[in-house]
Amino acid sequence: MAAWSSQIGAEIFARRLLDQPVVLFRNEDGEVLAFEDKCPHRFAPLRFGKRTSDGIECGYHGLRFDRRGVLLGNDVGSVRVRRQLEALIAQEQSVRQTRELIDADLPDNSARERSTP
Repeated sequence: MAAWSSQIGAEIFARRLLDQPVVLFRNEDGEVLAFEDKCPHRFAPLRFGKRTSDGIECGYHGLRFDRRGVLLGNDVGSVRVRRQLEALIAQEQSVRQTRELIDADLPDNSARERSTP
C-alpha cells in the first residue's frame, strides 16, 4: 500500500516505500502520479518542488518532467541531465486505486544503479 486515497491530493506527498523515497500527488485530471523523490541533476528531493499541470518541477534548478518522467524544460540552460527521471507511473498498471487504497508497483532499481556510470 502506497497511501490512502484521502492522503493524496494536489500537494506533493512524500513517503518511503520499500526503503525507496517516493512522491505522490494528483494531476489536474485527478490521476495519481508517483515519482522517485530524486531529481537526476543534483539528486535534490522532488518533495521540495512543485506540481505542474501533468508532472513535477524540481525546486532546485526548475527542471520539469512530464507524467512519464521525460524532461520537458530546462530553465537554467547549461545543466546537462545524465538520465531521465524514472517515473513510477509510466504505465497505468504501475499505480492502482481501489476504493480508498492506492498501491504502486516499484521498479527494481538495483540493476539500473549498477549500470549507471
